[in-house]
Amino acid sequence: MGVAACNSTGNSANNDNTPAPSATSTATTKDSVAPKEIITANEAALLEQATKFCRKGKFEAGIEIFDSILRLNPNNSFAYSGRAGAWFTLGKLDKAKEDCEHALKLNSRNAFALYNRGQILSYYHNYDQAIADYTLAIVINPKYAAAYSGRAVCEGYTGKIPLAKVDFKKALELAPFDPSSYYNRGVLYGIMGESDSEMLDYRMALKLYPKYEAALNNMGIVKLKVRKDYQGAITDLSSVIKINPKNAKAWCNRGKAKKELKDYKGAIADMTQAIELNPQYKQAYELRSELYGLTGNKEKAAKDKAIAGALK
Repeated sequence: MGVAACNSTGNSANNDNTPAPSATSTATTKDSVAPKEIITANEAALLEQATKFCRKGKFEAGIEIFDSILRLNPNNSFAYSGRAGAWFTLGKLDKAKEDCEHALKLNSRNAFALYNRGQILSYYHNYDQAIADYTLAIVINPKYAAAYSGRAVCEGYTGKIPLAKVDFKKALELAPFDPSSYYNRGVLYGIMGESDSEMLDYRMALKLYPKYEAALNNMGIVKLKVRKDYQGAITDLSSVIKINPKNAKAWCNRGKAKKELKDYKGAIADMTQAIELNPQYKQAYELRSELYGLTGNKEKAAKDKAIAGALK
């Protein structure tokens, strides 16, 4: 039986194969090259404090500090671009996009804002526009490893594999211990159908950053879709859920793996949780309908099928 991974527009910014934000860094003035923008020592210290929180995965705390900077100085583009990175990681794409635009209106040379806008464009599959933003970020800051990495994945999706390989080589030369470059190269290997190399890169990303949610998620997807290792998929996706209990996609995919192992009760529970997190989750309703049918609950199966049919 074929296995299709769940996709959701809900709670996570990282689809199965979407360029991820750096797992260990957020806003830094070194990435946002802007000679004309002057910030106070206090603002710089607060930016560093917010960055440290985000590096530890405490994005809400980081956002609070970015907010405090903007109360002090509403024209601080670095605070907007840093907050955009945090919003993106939390899956709040509209807020992330708004902050990117604010940052770039204040400072068109804010490379981190361009990078974050590139991530958002890539998430929505606007790869050519994303490449343009990543390229401009690199022009501003030629040592911006994450921008090379993000551009490489977009090049992979648009069939520019040789260019993607060159960009990944550059990214890893600049930042050999940046887990997002390994994650993103793993995504490229996935595009190329090289699942063994893909898994090696995800493992390297996790070695550098053990709580890398997107890498764990993609490992689970490879085990679910390619290797048919359903128990292994459940293990990885359970780790994702432990890191981020609001990841509706992970609940859905774990439910799919449980279905393949004929744990229908467990699969229904996971689909239900995915739907509670994202009531517009069409595929979760479709899968739960199928599961209710397998367990003889025709009334609930019909109800879920009708709901799924009404959703876009």
